[in-house]
Order: sequence, then C-alpha cells, then structure tokens
Amino acid sequence: MSLPCVLVVDDSLTVRMDIGEALHAAGFETLLCATAAEARQGLARSPCRLVVLDVLLPDADGIEP
Repeated sequence: MSLPCVLVVDDSLTVRMDIGEALHAAGFETLLCATAAEARQGLARSPCRLVVLDVLLPDADGIEP
C-alpha cells in the first residue's frame, strides 16, 4: 500500500524542504516543486491527495489555474 502524496510548491528551498521533512516525518510521501510548471509536470506523473501551494511563485500567482 502506498502512502498518501502531498504536493508542496514553494520557490523557497528552505520552506519547501522544511514542509517536506515535516510531512515525511508524519508518514506522507511528498512531491517538492519550486514552480507551477514543475508542479504541473509532477502531477501529470503522479497524482497527489493534497497540495500546499505558495501564493507568490516565479511563474504563477498560486491562485489562478
């Protein structure tokens, strides 16, 4: 049985890693991405159950689809 996946999208490496480590310690698999484009590519390969999304990204505002 695979663990639930959480997508974390944040352009700050520190924030991304801190959230990823906390989620991993809680028993979740994580997909860590720095941009909206990277997140879209990741989701195309493996769906996630939850998304933690930064509102200000270099290539998107985090709100618009």
